Amino acid sequence: MSTANAATNNLEEAILTGILNQAADPLYVSLLKIQLHSGTAPDAAAIETGGTISNELATSGGYTQGGIALTTSNMEVTAAGVLQNDAELTWGVATGNWSAAVTYVVITGKLTAGGSAESLFIGALSAAKTVTTGDTFKFAVNALTITLS
Repeated sequence: MSTANAATNNLEEAILTGILNQAADPLYVSLLKIQLHSGTAPDAAAIETGGTISNELATSGGYTQGGIALTTSNMEVTAAGVLQNDAELTWGVATGNWSAAVTYVVITGKLTAGGSAESLFIGALSAAKTVTTGDTFKFAVNALTITLS
């Protein structure tokens, strides 16, 4: 289950600021999480101009809003500008039907020490996934790829 992705302007600006002003303002990204969403993935640029991402799956059937953490224990840089999951990313077994089919993911993170989580990447799944009772939603190893270009 691969995804296409786009970095938001928030992330691009943080990366460039971090590179340019490393001593005065080091790049800070923490608490990366991946969330599951339904519907049509919004354009990253639209998010920057006041758009919102409001269709994370509802907490139901065993899905809990907020996402799962992406850390060095489940993600690795595999090439210049490429980050992939090097461990399976698994949500719990569905205890009921999830509220909607999963069509895209949003990766969030904090860009400042005191800041709140912001959307950093948005990526559509190669195919929508409907999760029903007893199913387990997961990304197999190397199925989630984030590319900066």
